[in-house]
Amino acid sequence: MSQESFNWIQPVNRKGTKLTSELTVRQIMRTIISIDSKAKARDAARLMVEKRIGSLIANRDGLPFGIVTERDLVDKIVAGAADPSKVTVTEMMTAPLVTIDASSPLIDAARRMVEKQVKRLVVTEHDKIIGIVSQTDLVQTMTDFQKLAKMGMA
Repeated sequence: MSQESFNWIQPVNRKGTKLTSELTVRQIMRTIISIDSKAKARDAARLMVEKRIGSLIANRDGLPFGIVTERDLVDKIVAGAADPSKVTVTEMMTAPLVTIDASSPLIDAARRMVEKQVKRLVVTEHDKIIGIVSQTDLVQTMTDFQKLAKMGMA
């Protein structure tokens, strides 16, 4: 997908600078919540509800190696009529993790999501996981800037 395909989501400030290109993934990322890969689907669902989040990083022996999302729960547990107290996180998660560097511009995050066909990217810095960014985070940020630009405040 070309740069031009994303231009409609890049508001411009008074100086003509594209605001979203000034923002990095680090500025909008969220803290990750993780779960042991041996945990059951029910535990994952409860933790997502409790934390009001849509994904968890799955750890094996203390190291991150996959992601379990609301979509995984729907597809593999609900639609599959599986018992959430018997299915493990390992059995329903997606691996490997798709990552992006924290210093990357938001447009790179959007491109990576499209290229990899994912809705979440794990944010890294020096090969260490430091956060997560979702499509919702990107859209919300870009929408906020568009509103400011229309009001002449950006």
